[in-house]
Amino acid sequence: MKKALIILAAVFMLGGCGSHVEITDAGKLETYIEEEKAEEYQYLTRVELRKDTAFVRPYVLADHHIVDTLDGATSEGNGISLELELLDGKEQSVGKILESVYKEIISSLDENTSAESTEICNVIEGSGYWIQEIDYTIRDGSTLYPCAVFIKLDQLADGYYLNTVLTLDNSTADDNTAEILEELLDAYGIRIEYAD
Repeated sequence: MKKALIILAAVFMLGGCGSHVEITDAGKLETYIEEEKAEEYQYLTRVELRKDTAFVRPYVLADHHIVDTLDGATSEGNGISLELELLDGKEQSVGKILESVYKEIISSLDENTSAESTEICNVIEGSGYWIQEIDYTIRDGSTLYPCAVFIKLDQLADGYYLNTVLTLDNSTADDNTAEILEELLDAYGIRIEYAD
């Protein structure tokens, strides 16, 4: 357990606001294909999200308290939580979507009495995506656990967006967390690199 926490701390200490976060080609969302390719991840499974005519099959944590609605899904376990929502961009702008999600996360952190040292990173805009990182620590007695939230908004066809909120809470991490996180970051095409 200690080894997993050290690995996770190293990953997210490098992932601070001074880091470079980018989306790789692996993170581009696929359109629906009749021929299903084999699952390529040990800890992840796909869910179907639909809204009007939009359809997407993103990954969630397999066998981890999955709650699936028509246009959203959540899953959590091993110190990781993932929230997905398919949104109609005609109903609200990218800025409004990001602001709403950001305010909800900050409000939740403000209510959590053990959360400390919140650091809010700037939104990074790429080709068809936006991502923001919020770093914080959880205090458990004299122990501080580095934690992070990634908000990612992917632009889909016809004005739809996939909103993804990935949270890592190192205070509840276990021996499998590092491997699960690695798969999630790969599936969503997020690569974290330390920037000097």
